Amino acid sequence: MKIKKKKFNLGGFFQELGKTFMLPVALMAFMGLLLGLGSAFSSPSTIDSLPFLRNSILQLIFHYMSAIGGFAFNNLTVMFAMAIPLGLAKKEKGVAAFSGFVGYMVMNLAINFYLDQSNQLATTQGMQKAGQSMVLGVQTIEMGVLGGFITGLVVYNLHKKYCTVQLPESFAFFGGARFVPIITSLVMGIIGLIIPIVWPLFAFLINGVGILIQDAGPFGPMLFFSGERLLLPFGLHHILVATIRFTQAGGSAIVNGHQVYGALNIFYSELQNHLPITHQATQFLAQGKMPTFMFGLPGAALAMYQTARPENRSKIKGLLISGFIATFITGITEPIEFLFLFISPFLWIFHVIMTGLGAMVVSLLGVNIGNTDGGILDFLIFGVMQGVETKWYLVPLVGIIWFFAYYFTFKKFILWRDLKTPGRELNEEPEYTDSEVRTSGNSGGYNISGILAALGGKGNIITLDNCITRLRLILKDGTIVKDEQLKKYGALGVVHLDSTSVQVIIGTKVTTVRNGLDALMEGQTDEIENALIFSPLEGSSIPLAEVPDAVFSTGMLGQGIGIIPTGNEVTAPVDGEVISLFPTKHAIGLKSDEGIEVLIHLGLDTVKLNGRPFTSKVEVGDKVKVGDLLTIVDWELVKQENLSTVTPVIITNSSDYINIRRVDNKKIKTGSEIIEVEEVSK
Repeated sequence: MKIKKKKFNLGGFFQELGKTFMLPVALMAFMGLLLGLGSAFSSPSTIDSLPFLRNSILQLIFHYMSAIGGFAFNNLTVMFAMAIPLGLAKKEKGVAAFSGFVGYMVMNLAINFYLDQSNQLATTQGMQKAGQSMVLGVQTIEMGVLGGFITGLVVYNLHKKYCTVQLPESFAFFGGARFVPIITSLVMGIIGLIIPIVWPLFAFLINGVGILIQDAGPFGPMLFFSGERLLLPFGLHHILVATIRFTQAGGSAIVNGHQVYGALNIFYSELQNHLPITHQATQFLAQGKMPTFMFGLPGAALAMYQTARPENRSKIKGLLISGFIATFITGITEPIEFLFLFISPFLWIFHVIMTGLGAMVVSLLGVNIGNTDGGILDFLIFGVMQGVETKWYLVPLVGIIWFFAYYFTFKKFILWRDLKTPGRELNEEPEYTDSEVRTSGNSGGYNISGILAALGGKGNIITLDNCITRLRLILKDGTIVKDEQLKKYGALGVVHLDSTSVQVIIGTKVTTVRNGLDALMEGQTDEIENALIFSPLEGSSIPLAEVPDAVFSTGMLGQGIGIIPTGNEVTAPVDGEVISLFPTKHAIGLKSDEGIEVLIHLGLDTVKLNGRPFTSKVEVGDKVKVGDLLTIVDWELVKQENLSTVTPVIITNSSDYINIRRVDNKKIKTGSEIIEVEEVSK
């Protein structure tokens, strides 16, 4: 059968890539709070203002918080190297993350080897000037977080291509998921030799982006924050943000004798070392968001409330209040932004310009407040608590202007254009009653079954994930999604990146909706088909977890069962083909006609017997039916060697199926049903 080659989906790929940043960024946000609090309460200026903080135990706690909080920023690159393949991989995610770490270390070891052999390794005193640094004990080129990006993307593609590879019999042990870190080490080793050759040009181009932004002077922050808002509807803002926060494009500085790249990295390094905060870094961080996030968007929310129909205001009050809390406290803006984004391009462009303009104004005023979110927590921890040197008191002054600018602009434009912002639509007879719209469980009032139906049903969903405020989906057909139905069931908006990549903006309860969809789809069985695996041996079955070998009992090779055999004849458990027969004859691999891959491992550690107890009756490539004789085993010989006769029967491609269940038959005969495999019908 000819397989149609899949077209590369660029929009879907960037959507998936953007979400991988969330894991390390979420950790950074928490670690940043620890670092901020620890640094604030242990700084000399704070101690002078609050003498009771001189207590040695309190200072020990605050310094401990600073030390722990610095973890994420000191190891950010390796976290990206692991998080990118972890987030992008569709199966064997643990192997993907492990391979990311392997690839990152091998790449740096190869770079170190090249520098050493070419006599380019700098001395300890000269590393900074030479653009080199120590990474987990290895002296290498200082690439910043780009080293993690390179590793993560390469490892993801290797994992996707080789995760299920089958090697010749002699090397079968190294096949499948085990091959991914192996091929990763080889490929990243070569890439590590190439990087020192091309890096000077690459560094020049990166510095060019930084120079372009830096040379923009006061317009630099405006360009950055306006660009971030423009990319937000497409879910691609994470790419721009990561570039400025973590690479040379966001600036470079020498902190405590070390070269540091990226606005956020510079800020946290200075904070951790109790150094004066560099304005060059903070102009691209939280302070730029504060006029809009803490003041402007709340003004827009008030305008939408006051322009709503009086009879509808009570209905939308909770929506607007929750949006205000999200943006004011945590800097999560989508719950308010998506109330007007798709209704009025003018208001969105106004919002984009005002966000950039607010960043430029506070930068010109010399405000120095760092971190990531731009809400009240950042304002208090990284502004007020760090002392008047941050000029935090100027933010509310600018913010008041932004509040009224947003309020009057939104109010006038909504009334002038009669925009259907929340609460302004005419009341219509509801299609469903309130009790019908609210689903049971922890769905938070969202109609989960309705959302699933509006997305085209379970069969239309290829992948389902979420970030902080939105569902991110790859669909078979995005054109059948019913946007208006999704909004009726609780969505704030729907973004179609292309014909298959769709984002549904939910707000801060997105995880609740995602869990509800997962539970609902797992509970649907009308598209499920079952396949049976039959016992290859007579004896007693035991759960896989009771097999006395961790390689099998932990499910490392896949799901299945264990058999304590009483019979000597091993028969085929499926209709299919023999795909592997180990030279020592202790293990047999089969593939059923339905594609289920089954491994029969005859005893434990029996590879050391060199095939003596086993008499094979088949060869690789033989077609077999259930009950056909595969092997005869001399179990007494196995016992004489003090080896276990427990025989694991494993589904090695378990991740391809939604459920693998052991049939509860303790006493089994050859041909008894032992495993039930559930798969989605094609």
